[in-house]
Amino acid sequence: GDKFCDETFSTTVADRPLFVQFCANDPDVLVKAAKKVQATVDAMPADADGKRAGIDYVDLNLGCPQRIAKRGNYGAFLMDDLKLVSRIVKT
Repeated sequence: GDKFCDETFSTTVADRPLFVQFCANDPDVLVKAAKKVQATVDAMPADADGKRAGIDYVDLNLGCPQRIAKRGNYGAFLMDDLKLVSRIVKT
């Protein structure tokens, strides 16, 4: 939930390149999470050279085969619903 993300997500301008991976099965929830991560990165101060941080790569987890992913319908189990994957990616 939001509290977990607020308490556990952190990064610095030294984290380069910055990869962000999401597990999601709801396009709207994914967008909300992506905006939250982007806001955190945008709020970071510039480094000593004046460079601003940014997200270099975004990944949607479509490979996790664990039972928890099956229960939550994410990871590899999203591949059973390609229309949903398409909606998530297009969002």
